[in-house]
Amino acid sequence: MTARQAILSLVCVLLVLNAASQQLGAWADRLHGMHQAAYYDAQSAVTIQLDLPDFSTEGGEAVGYFREAGELILIEVKFFGEMGRSESSILWHDVGSFIFLERQLAYNRPAYLDKEAAMWIGDTEAFDSGKTVVVERFVCFDNGKEVYAEYPPKVDRALFMSSADLLAMADTLQSMLMTAYGAKSERATMDQFVRVELLQPTRPTAIDTAMAGVVMGDATSALRVLGSTGERRLMETERYPMPHASYSDPDRTIFATFSLHYGAGYDQYAEMELSRAEPDTTFGVLKRDLFRSSLGIELGMSKEKVEAILGSTRTVGKGANGNTLLSYRIDDLGNTGVLKGYALPTYYITAEFDAVGLVEYRFGFEYP
Repeated sequence: MTARQAILSLVCVLLVLNAASQQLGAWADRLHGMHQAAYYDAQSAVTIQLDLPDFSTEGGEAVGYFREAGELILIEVKFFGEMGRSESSILWHDVGSFIFLERQLAYNRPAYLDKEAAMWIGDTEAFDSGKTVVVERFVCFDNGKEVYAEYPPKVDRALFMSSADLLAMADTLQSMLMTAYGAKSERATMDQFVRVELLQPTRPTAIDTAMAGVVMGDATSALRVLGSTGERRLMETERYPMPHASYSDPDRTIFATFSLHYGAGYDQYAEMELSRAEPDTTFGVLKRDLFRSSLGIELGMSKEKVEAILGSTRTVGKGANGNTLLSYRIDDLGNTGVLKGYALPTYYITAEFDAVGLVEYRFGFEYP
């Protein structure tokens, strides 16, 4: 995906975020994917660097990544201070509409305070990089409003800029970089591009491999519960981009969706979802007691109960509707017990909650 495609996708995702009430897990995955795609595209971009002496006590710098036509792809920003620094990147779409990723590093002592200097002033502690506290956040803005955000659990948000200040800073940096680009300031291409990985979801303490009696990658169990895909044509839609089959409970209050990956055999489902949101199509009705995962997770469960099963997460997502998202991820399946036999790179779990309880639960393998 190019940055241009990412920006167009961002517009579509923002529209969906404003219109729908669930699916935070899928939206969060797409937003993170767009940010990563923009980094890939920026490897061949033209860069402009600006010094920012007035933005923090120790100054800072901003780097803009431009396509040949003058389209701004990314803005990377660093601010320096005596007691820490911040590193940020912005996938730009328009004024008030962008994806923002930020890392704040707080030092235990000023970086210049070595052991000798600490002893001289009577301090019992010197600067220790191992004691640096790192906090991160991921925020998506649309027309000046925060529509999705991820923060560490229990983090003091006062550590970060307010939304108003962040919007003003992003607008100012974009204007400065566009002016510099238009003035044909010194430009360069990156000799080596290093992408900073932030906000990696936590590894779950338990792994789900089945739902409603259908085991991931197992056609026999799928045939027993759902029947064969050969009996119908599976759909591919905006909400579920892979071929999928959805089923409801008798009251149509809970829905289960099973998705195939391209290239997989018939009935070898790789991703599964329980949701309150009605899907685009349904193929039949399943008994109410089937709507739970192999770990016993079912809709309506509290966030605390789900975390007791899956473990705590590094970041908690929040949607504009007030719903909360927990995310988990495994990237080294070859070292993970029951997942060793699957020839797929990444396993994920997302759980979305409203004020009452779990409203959507997704797990499975990302399409390679």
